[in-house]
Amino acid sequence: MSQLLKAIKPLGLVAVLLFLCAVVGVVYYYWTTDPDTILIVTQDFPSGLNPGFGPPELTHDLLQTFHDIVSEAQAPAGSVRPKRPGQLGYQVVSIAVPPMTSMSGPLPIFDRNVKGINLALLREIGMSLKARRLLDVTVRGDAKGFRLAAALKHRTSNVLDFETDHSWKSPQGDQDCTRLEACLPDLAEQVLKALQPRILIAHYFKRDDQEGYRALADLYETAISPLSAADHLGWGDALVSLKEYEKALGKYDQALQQDQSLCQADISRGIAFLSRFGPKDLDRAEEAFRRAIKCDEKSAPAYNNLGNVLIRRWAAGGKRQPELAQEAKKHCEEALRRDPQLVAAAINTGYLLYNEGARQQAIDYFEQVKDTFPTTPAFFLNYGFLLYREYLLGKDALLWTALEHTTRAWTLDPKNWVTADNLAFLSYEAGHLAESVKYWQEAYRMNPKDPDVLAGLGLGLLKSGKQEDAVRFYRDALLIEPQFKDLEYLRRVHYWSPRATRDVEPLIRLAQEGT
Repeated sequence: MSQLLKAIKPLGLVAVLLFLCAVVGVVYYYWTTDPDTILIVTQDFPSGLNPGFGPPELTHDLLQTFHDIVSEAQAPAGSVRPKRPGQLGYQVVSIAVPPMTSMSGPLPIFDRNVKGINLALLREIGMSLKARRLLDVTVRGDAKGFRLAAALKHRTSNVLDFETDHSWKSPQGDQDCTRLEACLPDLAEQVLKALQPRILIAHYFKRDDQEGYRALADLYETAISPLSAADHLGWGDALVSLKEYEKALGKYDQALQQDQSLCQADISRGIAFLSRFGPKDLDRAEEAFRRAIKCDEKSAPAYNNLGNVLIRRWAAGGKRQPELAQEAKKHCEEALRRDPQLVAAAINTGYLLYNEGARQQAIDYFEQVKDTFPTTPAFFLNYGFLLYREYLLGKDALLWTALEHTTRAWTLDPKNWVTADNLAFLSYEAGHLAESVKYWQEAYRMNPKDPDVLAGLGLGLLKSGKQEDAVRFYRDALLIEPQFKDLEYLRRVHYWSPRATRDVEPLIRLAQEGT
């Protein structure tokens, strides 16, 4: 042995030590890798393709996108804001998703070579021998744009071979990407739909837009199986947001057939009836909310929604049945007693006072409870609108307070087109024409089919000297709601101010010419 050691030169000793270190490194990464881990392997880009990022940046951003979607879905139920009660997608809190990591080294030091060996190589060997699946990511394109592609592969009986299970591309149509952030979420969603589609439920609900609700309805139809009662309920909520009320009511019925104790399904049915608002729907909504209370007497949303129905019945009857208003007040108070943070119940209480004629008492109530909802945009939106109504009745100084509260609502939630529309009208009243046009354009971007938005934007453009565009937008408003040619209708139904109705009168004449 002594002769053998003497025969090994110093360089040989270093080589042996390096080999042993390499073996230890491979073994370490092998044993510390979960076999369910999905390794992300981003291939080198074709020569000449320079999209403004490289394989490491693409891998990092893809992992971050996966992380963001999964973290959002696994957040506690109360940590994300539902559009309304009943969206069970927000209750997804504990769904297992396979761990994902990059095949390449996480730090530059991993790429440092020592006698032709680096940590990144040892990491790749060890992890690839243990992980059962990998996600192969490629980029193709030219100077005009690029496309992302991914293939999910599983290990075959030959330990060194992988076979493709699924493949995806983004964009899914014929267009190219010009920015990574525009296409990466779509690719991540396609991958997750195959791996764990339920993780996308909360993600799509959180988006709170038509595209997200359409994707959610498609997810329930094509990727979620078997469907539980809660699934039918969530599907129905997505369909209500898409204004597909008949289909939604069918899903709620299926939910109740599977689980009669799912009290939320009755609340959602009532909301669907209120949203559809056809003949007898007010009666059907009231019946649904009373059934929800019978099912769960602790349900604050059920009490509040019943109160809302009774307020509507009272108003529709010319306010000649004070007992309806009193019962509505009782139910809203009960809702707040059971859930002091239920902002809809507070808003209903304040507006009920206002519509009963106790206008100052209503304002005092909103002022009294505003600190209970410091980060709730709906509260400040409705408080601002109440003050605007007082401004229309001659209290000029309240315009600025209304503008302040509505601006706060917009700061808290800059995705609400109603807030943008209200801010536009308030800014117009304040003499801030450029600001009003900016907010009307924001409202139009989010809801291009609302006649109040179209007419308001037309007014703003007319006063900005853009008559041709103004006429086009106002004609669109008239096509949707012909009553917008009536100034009294604008004042009575849409609360247009004397100034706005006076200024829009010539635009109405122009919009009707040649039609």
